[in-house]
Amino acid sequence: MQMPDVNWTHSQTHHYLHGLRLTQLVNLLAGPQANEKTNYDAVRHAGLMQLLADWSLPLAVAKGSSHNHQAWEGGLKDHMAAMLRIAVPLYLRTALDFKGEEEKIPYTLQQVVLVVLLHDAEKWPRYGPPEHPLCTAWHHKAQEHAELSAMGLSEPDLPTAWYALAELIIEEWDKRYNLSITGYERNALKYAHGEAAESHSKNERLMKELGAFLHMLDTESARIGHSHGQGLG
Repeated sequence: MQMPDVNWTHSQTHHYLHGLRLTQLVNLLAGPQANEKTNYDAVRHAGLMQLLADWSLPLAVAKGSSHNHQAWEGGLKDHMAAMLRIAVPLYLRTALDFKGEEEKIPYTLQQVVLVVLLHDAEKWPRYGPPEHPLCTAWHHKAQEHAELSAMGLSEPDLPTAWYALAELIIEEWDKRYNLSITGYERNALKYAHGEAAESHSKNERLMKELGAFLHMLDTESARIGHSHGQGLG
């Protein structure tokens, strides 16, 4: 596989990336060729590939959401693949802003891949087959969390329980796949869906650069291309 560069036309880049699926995109964009001018982490690259391999069956089933975007079987893969395709021309444009000095961009393409894969971590088991060994335990934990939160006073709120489990899922993957997630990357995951109005501050940029980039990718795929790209993950 070849990494597009600033000399490619938009049409060439689009056509080439359109032919790559999620695993190929991750291997390319988290790999040494795409990160030769930045800090390439071979251990993290291997971990991301193993994560995808282990979860290949659940991801073949998991939808992107219950209703709002890529809400079909395998839609979560399609959503993440779309985000990575969008990332490449945006990153190349940023490189031009930095006069081609990619090492000065505050984030790498490998970091982009990491946060794209993890930004909806709870959806991997939530929308995967409950009977799959990787999903079953998380379904039990979601039910337990919902029932404990309700304390018999109301109906268990499963969607909220799943959101609460996202951080635990990320922590497990961090250890199992040697991802070495940094505070900067955790900031991106925290603000993947934007800064909430109640936390916004005029005195501090809560969402850092990687978070802003992730938010752009997610918004374009989930709110503009929400009904497109089926089967392209």
